Amino acid sequence: MEVNDSFERLTGYTRDEIVGKSVFEVNIWKDPETRREVVKQIETTGRVQDLEAEFLTRAGTVRWGLYSAEVVEINGRDCLLAVTRDITEKKEREAALRATSEQLRREHSDATRKNIALNEVLEHLEQEKTAFRHELSANVENLLRPIVEKLRAQDGRLSSQDTELMRSGLDAIVGHDIDQYQNNLSKLTPRELDISELIRQGRTSKEIADELGLSDQTIHKHRQSIRRKLQLDNRGINLSAYLRAR
Repeated sequence: MEVNDSFERLTGYTRDEIVGKSVFEVNIWKDPETRREVVKQIETTGRVQDLEAEFLTRAGTVRWGLYSAEVVEINGRDCLLAVTRDITEKKEREAALRATSEQLRREHSDATRKNIALNEVLEHLEQEKTAFRHELSANVENLLRPIVEKLRAQDGRLSSQDTELMRSGLDAIVGHDIDQYQNNLSKLTPRELDISELIRQGRTSKEIADELGLSDQTIHKHRQSIRRKLQLDNRGINLSAYLRAR
């Protein structure tokens, strides 16, 4: 085997140690399958051109080499002329470039996902803002306008029940009692929550009883329990109006 200086630097074997031997007789191939493929190709075509392969050095480390070999006839005898160039640094630079590219791809992908998530959040906030405006308008229309009309019709006089309902409506609009309301709401049973939603929709006790398959008396008891848990006992506040305000 012809040995060049690059091969010696790549493998750590000296010229004297290699001379007279075939490159396939020296344990320098990291992957035996690569060695077999090279042998097959040389036997078939008589040459190998610019094959990138991993080689084992004498010290047992792995380095990359660019291997070319060709069968030539010298003095009537077939000989294998092989040249191997150390490309370890080139492969390391390529690996580093791939790693950097992959990192940039991941960062770009993460940034894209974050932008999508941010747009979804902004869209959700816009929807909430629109819903809040509609809710505020509905609360004013459902809770305050009837009382204003009463004031106009009754020369500015209101009953204590109407006054309490107006105060509750104002609290609901500005959100003063929202935390207390949420805390009270958590005390309701699943059945009471169902009934509360139907009351909020304006259903009568009979309609609720028919829909849930319960008696009117049972619905009445549930309404009393709901009022107690929402701290509406003895406050003269209409339960349906109170729930709609929330």
